[in-house]
Amino acid sequence: ESIGFNWNKVKGTTGYRVYVYDSSKNTYKKLVTTTALKYVHKNLKPTKVYTFAVKAYRKAGSNTAWGKAVAFSTATKPEKPSSLTAVPSVNIVRLNWKKNSSVTGYRIYSYNYTTKKYDPVKVITENKITLQNLRENKKYTFAVKPYVDIGNTVIWGEYAKISVRTEKDGINTVVVSASGSKYHKYGCSRGKNATEKVSVSTAIKRGYTACNYCF
Repeated sequence: ESIGFNWNKVKGTTGYRVYVYDSSKNTYKKLVTTTALKYVHKNLKPTKVYTFAVKAYRKAGSNTAWGKAVAFSTATKPEKPSSLTAVPSVNIVRLNWKKNSSVTGYRIYSYNYTTKKYDPVKVITENKITLQNLRENKKYTFAVKPYVDIGNTVIWGEYAKISVRTEKDGINTVVVSASGSKYHKYGCSRGKNATEKVSVSTAIKRGYTACNYCF
């Protein structure tokens, strides 16, 4: 990763000195003294905030006069989310990925097969999301894009994407809830909070057992 930046020429100067802030020592470290109006800092870690400062100077004989340093913060791009998984049911898809503690959050997208574009769904800070009210037996493609917010600038990373097909609704479909342990038939009075539709086989794989009242 690298960060490049430039600045306007200051009239009457001899050159410029570029610094980077070292948080471990609570001070600025000198990077380069240059006459150029740009600088590229290379070999940086991803998903990391850096603070740079540029100071102009003018030499007159053996004397050097320094101007006031101008500092700013930016960041390298966040890494693409890894270990992205999708767990489908009839009307819900659960996405999960490895958490990156260095990012501010994630924007979730759903691919629109008509417009051939990704539509934004939601911005979250967790590394998981439950997408609801989906159609049964339909292919969906979702994308997760990380970002770092450093106040006046948002740095976006590369998105990770995944395709999944929801389950088919049918005679073997039951309903479950995230907080419950039983699967129910439609209309079961014991399953009032169960709104997620899944096949019986999926419910069993996820650890649910049959409701004794409706089965």
